[in-house]
Amino acid sequence: MDITLNWLPSETVFSFCSRYHIVFGHSVAHQTTQKLFQHHRLGSAHDFPARLSFLAARFDGRLGSAKDIALKHTILPFFLPLRTTEQALQSINSVCGTNNHHLKYRLGILSSNQGAAHPLKSCNSCIEEDERLYGVGYWHVHHQLPGSSYCRLHKQHLNIAKEKTFGFRKDQWILPRDSHYQKFTKENHSHNNELCNYQSFLEAYANYGASGGFLDPIAVSNTYQRKLLNRGYTSSKASKKLKSSPIINDFIIWCRFLDKLVYIEQLPTTVPAARNFLSRMIRPPRSGTHPLNHLLIISWLFDSWEHFYDEHCNPPHVGENSTHLHIPIRKNSSNNKKRDRVAELLATGISATRAATIAGVDTQSAIIWASEAGHTIHRRPKKLKPDIRNKALKMLTEGVEKDEIQQYCSISRCTIDRLIRSEQGIKKQWLDARFLKTRMSRRGQWKILHKQNPALTTTKLKLIEPGTYSWLYKNDREWLLQHNLRTNQGPTSNYISLPWDKRDIEYAGMVQKAALSLHQQNPKQAIARHELMRLIPEVARKIRWLNRLPLTEKAIGIVLKHRQKNSTTQLMAEDNLKK
Repeated sequence: MDITLNWLPSETVFSFCSRYHIVFGHSVAHQTTQKLFQHHRLGSAHDFPARLSFLAARFDGRLGSAKDIALKHTILPFFLPLRTTEQALQSINSVCGTNNHHLKYRLGILSSNQGAAHPLKSCNSCIEEDERLYGVGYWHVHHQLPGSSYCRLHKQHLNIAKEKTFGFRKDQWILPRDSHYQKFTKENHSHNNELCNYQSFLEAYANYGASGGFLDPIAVSNTYQRKLLNRGYTSSKASKKLKSSPIINDFIIWCRFLDKLVYIEQLPTTVPAARNFLSRMIRPPRSGTHPLNHLLIISWLFDSWEHFYDEHCNPPHVGENSTHLHIPIRKNSSNNKKRDRVAELLATGISATRAATIAGVDTQSAIIWASEAGHTIHRRPKKLKPDIRNKALKMLTEGVEKDEIQQYCSISRCTIDRLIRSEQGIKKQWLDARFLKTRMSRRGQWKILHKQNPALTTTKLKLIEPGTYSWLYKNDREWLLQHNLRTNQGPTSNYISLPWDKRDIEYAGMVQKAALSLHQQNPKQAIARHELMRLIPEVARKIRWLNRLPLTEKAIGIVLKHRQKNSTTQLMAEDNLKK
């Protein structure tokens, strides 16, 4: 019977398993989960399922390889293009392997401002058409993408399901016809073309990730800068410096327009928020950023994904809108003006010393600015001769400490610092090499500690070497977690002591207020657990620790125990939770 069950067009893993659950008539969800994923719970997630290798093996490869399933039938590809090849491979292996713990953390979803729930979404017309063609309505991949709110095929807004969020039916297998939906409040048929265009960006970006494509974050930043320059956001016609005020104002208009049409957790619709957002996005990134943040800018600046991709892959030659321009989204300062003046002078071919004299700055500052801008400096050394300089540079690229370089090359610490600042790229090479050496040393220390104390848990081991554990937890957490799992150690959590009593009183009060609000909205309707949790997400996130929150647990119990009665407010008042 398995042979007759196959993928429907653009179907998600969750949808396929939900159909399997119905076809085989399993009475409870964990029967299907165990059958398909060899585990009673893992694999039931609707956005990032785990153990896809078991699913692929269950059907003898007829559904494709585990990697194919991950790239074609989940939303994972949406988060891959701006990751490194290694990070993307780790993410794919995570959903294909035995568990996908910490995946959302590694993808930067939990630390972003765009939410991590990824609610299920469907189109009414798609459901009807699917039932006519295939006999069942199902979940489409492109509808589930973060930020997706519109069906391009039928030009309709998507319905957002309540299931699978805040614990409501979180382990169940559900199809669109069996779902409960939130009331949609942003429907606006006068802007269907704009919605359709925005949705096309989301889908094209996800398709690019599914095809194995990657984007260089620095090249993306340079593409934004060039586009802003070409749009004329400059302080003058001849200037190549961006002017922040018109950029911020136009971007706010775009975000406020989107806010009326689509569901995105955080849109920068105020001047301070937009300034901070753009200052992070326009400059070369220091860490991973949620794809929705990039797509906000791409959909604002470019007519289509193809237009953006073409400019990203075909930057102008050096000399035409150079990609090394330093274009900050902040107010001009005297240093910025001097920096630009030095760059203009160096472009004429004069020496750094002469450029510094004309601009009225220190020669060393001019050399450092020139290096940051990508200019080649012709040096005339007095003390730092070429052979000594080359030795020092070689040691820096190997991550040698400054004190050791100082002794070996017989040069001052100040000279080493100037060399690091003035030589293009050397600082990053030195820091990267030092990081690798430190990582190797810390890993070795932690392994030795495990071998010397095989019976101790991770909690006790980190008391012996707190510095080593702290460094690994901050800088090499993935290796630390995997190593501790392989050695069968105890929990690796790093939770600090929390004021549980104070939080308990606060959360209990929040439960009371939420129950009162729901009762006032509809006095005759029973209060459902998921509706209560939806109003108090802070409490929903602590649902696993209710044993440490007795007042909160009692408050929730009172609301749910007596939810069939209309006197919710009275019941809450009768029970004094602040005893």
